[in-house]
Amino acid sequence: MKKTRYSQDEWMEMGEKRKQQICTDAQLISDEFPSVKVITVRYKRETTSFERSMDKDWQALKRGSMDKFCLFIPCINCTCVEWGYFDMRKKIKEAIVSRLLSCEGTMNCEGWEDAERVDTFHCPSSVQYEISIDYV
Repeated sequence: MKKTRYSQDEWMEMGEKRKQQICTDAQLISDEFPSVKVITVRYKRETTSFERSMDKDWQALKRGSMDKFCLFIPCINCTCVEWGYFDMRKKIKEAIVSRLLSCEGTMNCEGWEDAERVDTFHCPSSVQYEISIDYV
């Protein structure tokens, strides 16, 4: 009989492998965006799942020009599957193309609430973010 569902651990492993492959394939920030010196992403996560939780304080990720263009914020929902993180690359790229010094917004998680709810209930988590870009 063909297996159609994955366990929670299998989903988490697949998401982690996808993220690792993206980071392995990523270019250096200086190669992809020669005019960028530093990218800083401040963020605060929250979820409306059974146990409503959120970050108490803003957290930050900082990447310099010699780092790979690979910025992910982990999902606060510990049972989130398939993704389990927020991929910030598209938002950062949009800001750089527009030559913005900063931008902010909110993203909803693209994963599933847990292994039992795949294809039924998206993860109820979100992240508020502030992106700052220092140019050369």
